[in-house]
Amino acid sequence: MFFKPRVALPSGQARVLLLFSNSLSSSLYVISEIEKNSAMKGLFSIVGSATDNVRATGIKTIDMKNIYYRSFDRKLFTSKKGGSKENCDAEFVAKIKELTAEFKPNIIILDNFATDGGSIENIFKMPVLDSMVVCIEGVKVTTFSGENAIRNAILNDKRELRAGVFLYINGSKHLFVLSKKFQIDLQKLGAISISDDFERFIRLSNEKYIWNCSGPALLKALELVASCKAEEKGGRLYIKEGGSSIQGFYNMITECAQGICGIENLG
Repeated sequence: MFFKPRVALPSGQARVLLLFSNSLSSSLYVISEIEKNSAMKGLFSIVGSATDNVRATGIKTIDMKNIYYRSFDRKLFTSKKGGSKENCDAEFVAKIKELTAEFKPNIIILDNFATDGGSIENIFKMPVLDSMVVCIEGVKVTTFSGENAIRNAILNDKRELRAGVFLYINGSKHLFVLSKKFQIDLQKLGAISISDDFERFIRLSNEKYIWNCSGPALLKALELVASCKAEEKGGRLYIKEGGSSIQGFYNMITECAQGICGIENLG
């Protein structure tokens, strides 16, 4: 009988591979904080990056930050294969893995990358972190992802948002870190009468969300991993706190771990 090898969270320095499709969002916050705080460099470092879009706007920023990157155009690859994105996706991600193997990463962060985190984890065989907009209404949790996540949340009448960092490991997806609340400014939203003002409102809201919610949440997730304060056992995620391990996620409002069953009582 053959057993699938289990993926483990890094036990030493987290060597991060960044995957992005166009612009940078939460990862830009992380890069900025690493530059300002030398102590963080001992915990984790972004050893390389890759994009599936040779015209990605984030390439310029990555280059300025002296982060190695590889680009491999998804559209060109798909057209040459003559298939759909879905049919070519696994083969494409395998190529990205091959191109980035020299960086020797042990964890991946996705920044609006066009492939689902579960598929990335399955092919790379290492943990994956991905940030999404999270809306919690009672026990109902709705997520929005991609560059238009804030826009789509607002258009779906969501007014109280959070950033949720999800961990993909061993074929499972876990809510790992939940940010502080991001309240949509209803007064400004209600006063908008032309499309240009709406686009400006979305852009400013997105920037505030990155620097107040998704960026800090992603940074906290990396800190927990690099400090060996997170572990996955039996398909469940545990956060180590004090002398115990709590099954659940880290709540940035209370600054402590919380059981997933209490998600409707977040404060």
